[in-house]
Amino acid sequence: MNHETLRIWAWRLALGTAILVGILSWQTNASFLRIMIRMILSFLLIYGLSYGSLYGFEKAASPNEDLPENIVSESEADEGRGAFLDVAVGQDEIDPPLAGQVDADLSEGLPDEAKQADMVRRMGWGE
Repeated sequence: MNHETLRIWAWRLALGTAILVGILSWQTNASFLRIMIRMILSFLLIYGLSYGSLYGFEKAASPNEDLPENIVSESEADEGRGAFLDVAVGQDEIDPPLAGQVDADLSEGLPDEAKQADMVRRMGWGE
């Protein structure tokens, strides 16, 4: 999807939200002025958040023409480091060498069959 299509969908989402807010405000017997203010504010809020998200993702993404130069090398991929997006979210370095690993021994491969059987027995699955 290109930027223009996403911008149109953000506009449709904001318009639908504004109409829904208007209907709900009308059912609560709000005055016409309050209904209009609520609809305008809800439209601006939803459209602003949607468009801001699109803008942020567009600025964080690498341009297509620079793609071969921006591809992460294998050594950086092994370290779990990306390029611009990691810097944008404040992750210059990832401290734990095994991010997401529960058992540090799993980084060396699966345990042998005896250890697996012992783990199964301790979990109560071997019965």
